[in-house]
Amino acid sequence: MITNNNGSTDNTLNILNEYGSKDNRITVISQKNLGHGSARNKGLDKATGDYIYFIDSDDYIDLNALSILHKIATKITLI
Repeated sequence: MITNNNGSTDNTLNILNEYGSKDNRITVISQKNLGHGSARNKGLDKATGDYIYFIDSDDYIDLNALSILHKIATKITLI
């Protein structure tokens, strides 16, 4: 998981760093607020996996959404 603290002024960075210290699969990026596009591009620069999924702090996804999407993606040819 790649997280990006895009200029937040609350305790977001501390929370992300706490999770990142507990799980080496979590990468924490912090930058001044340069907008969604810049934050996503920074994340893409760090990405190494086969799939990308963007979710913002005000988004909601079902608990099983990514598992379902992965199952679908691995069963079909996307290219």
